[in-house]
Amino acid sequence: LDNQPYNHSTKHIGFVYLIINHTTQKFYIGKKSFNKNWEKYTGSSSKLNLHIQQGHLISKHIVHLCQTKSELNYVELYLQVVTNAINDPRFYNEYIQAKVKTSRQVQSIDLNNIIESFRRTVTNP
Repeated sequence: LDNQPYNHSTKHIGFVYLIINHTTQKFYIGKKSFNKNWEKYTGSSSKLNLHIQQGHLISKHIVHLCQTKSELNYVELYLQVVTNAINDPRFYNEYIQAKVKTSRQVQSIDLNNIIESFRRTVTNP
């Protein structure tokens, strides 16, 4: 994304990301599959996208790279739930939705490492 040069490998299908609006001090947690426009994607929040159009200073950060669609959905859901993103006015997130199929890979995700990465990003963008 903006602040991180990254060449994704073929083993990763997408990523969970955090957008920080430094003008409003608000956050957005989202997910994106790698495709031709992944670097420019800013999320589905109309309020966030309006602020970006108005010139707010933002930074975008990859929090976790994902190898499966279930992992992508699960990690985004996890971060949105543990941060209480839909109820916290510091977040742009307005809804949570996920479809997760259980698998060994999803069961083996190190959630503590993911939340630590998220906290580091919020603390030191």
